[in-house]
Amino acid sequence: MNNEMTPCNSSVCPLIPALSVATEKVSDNFMQLIDLIFNCCLTQVCSLFAFCGTAVNIAVLTSYDLSRDSSAILLLAMSLADLIFCITLPFRRCQCLVGAMMGPAQGMTVATLMTEWLSVFNRLFFCISITLVGLIASERFVAVFWPFQAQCILSPRNITSATLIAYACNVMLISPGFYMFTHDWAFFERFNQSVAVLQMSDFYLHNYDTLNFLFTIVYNTGLLGTSMLGTLIFMPAIGIKIWAVNKRRQTLVQNKEFRFDTQLAKVLSIICLVSLTFHGPGIFFDTVAYFIPNFINQSEKYEVYQILVDFSGTLSALANFLVYMTMSGKYKHRYQKLIGEMTCRLCCQSDSDFINQ
Repeated sequence: MNNEMTPCNSSVCPLIPALSVATEKVSDNFMQLIDLIFNCCLTQVCSLFAFCGTAVNIAVLTSYDLSRDSSAILLLAMSLADLIFCITLPFRRCQCLVGAMMGPAQGMTVATLMTEWLSVFNRLFFCISITLVGLIASERFVAVFWPFQAQCILSPRNITSATLIAYACNVMLISPGFYMFTHDWAFFERFNQSVAVLQMSDFYLHNYDTLNFLFTIVYNTGLLGTSMLGTLIFMPAIGIKIWAVNKRRQTLVQNKEFRFDTQLAKVLSIICLVSLTFHGPGIFFDTVAYFIPNFINQSEKYEVYQILVDFSGTLSALANFLVYMTMSGKYKHRYQKLIGEMTCRLCCQSDSDFINQ
């Protein structure tokens, strides 16, 4: 039996992992080095730190009054998406570690199964995070330029609805991807045993052009590209407005129930800038690659690119936590209060256990 995946013909589907035997060869030593640096070390470590950071974000943001703070709703939804992405990514990129502990054949089998079961799920939350960045940019744009109307437009109820719609759109567009992969078993003489090999499902092959168009043009370019483009347009406008407000040294609105918070606008603008930096190039490349004739997405070159995209996702999640901690006094105060309460509870529990003994 052929132990390679059925190759695609020309266009690129950004959901497809490159785990087959490559048609465009890259130096084996180079691939091993990339695998060691990223999949064995950097991706695993950064995923762990990003997971801890996003978990703290969720704990702090849930202490906010979500019935009054629309920005916290968006940040909480984005942190949740980042958290799930950071949880699942190490399993997707576990071949190097499993191979080192159990052998290369077991590493290939585990990597194949993890890709079949988790790759699209992992990609889903990666894309949800990007979509929510566009919503954050739009929300701040409205708050900055139409502060009097913003209290009605950006009500927590409306923002919650917009967030749920963003989640639903991503799930709907990516849902065919859950039926893209299957696996078969092939005997490898060098391992002297059978290994699970990733293959494209009949569903994907029968709907090849339609699904590639859906994932690349409609999803990647239409939804994610629009989100990034909106962020790219809104951020300079917000920055100019903040500069103008700071120059006048006065608040834009005196309404006690709604005020234009320049510090909050700065924090959210930096978060959007971080997303543009780490996610923008990948979305642009996937779109352009779709139109490149004879670009084989199962090549090792494309696999290196995907490794870097996944790694950039962990950096983005980690950077968001650092932005919150260094720029938001309100967040830092809540974080310190949360840590203090947890420490107090642990100390009280320890004292209680000691007394009972």
